Amino acid sequence: MPMQKKFRRGFTLIELTMVIVLVAVLSAVFFIRYTGSTDFVLDNASKRMASDLRYMRSLAVNMSMPHGITFLKNNPADPPFFAYQPRYRDDTGTKDYEDPARIRPVILEEQYGADLDGTVYRSEGTDPVGEIVFSFDGKPYSGFGMQDLFKDYVRITFFRGSKQKTVVVYPNSGEVKIE
Repeated sequence: MPMQKKFRRGFTLIELTMVIVLVAVLSAVFFIRYTGSTDFVLDNASKRMASDLRYMRSLAVNMSMPHGITFLKNNPADPPFFAYQPRYRDDTGTKDYEDPARIRPVILEEQYGADLDGTVYRSEGTDPVGEIVFSFDGKPYSGFGMQDLFKDYVRITFFRGSKQKTVVVYPNSGEVKIE
């Protein structure tokens, strides 16, 4: 009697497991991309700004020469564009960092999307800030001339839709916090 092949109907355990894993990965990617992305973008942009400000402050204190950030856009009436350039001042004048591996201009829209915008103001007022410079003792000034010590808070606020996140530079201490 010849042997007949039996055909089984259904899926193997490996096939079912692979389908479940694929569906789980796709749903996780969809969830991350379409829910909470505004909070994610605002958190990352504010963390990046706070980190760069803290780094400039530490360079100013450790190297005993002014370091800071020049904002390339600080007027909300301008088109949505938020960028800044890390800079320092030595005996020959104010300079941009030229080593792109260390520090380079930051255009936040390139990293976090075109609908991210931001403003930089003193305290709650409408006085825009073009530069935040830290002196050798870590205190924040409004420019590389080091003549105008901030007497009130500097607020860097990021907007995306109706949500916002603020980075605050405290006067006298130069401490940087995210609110």
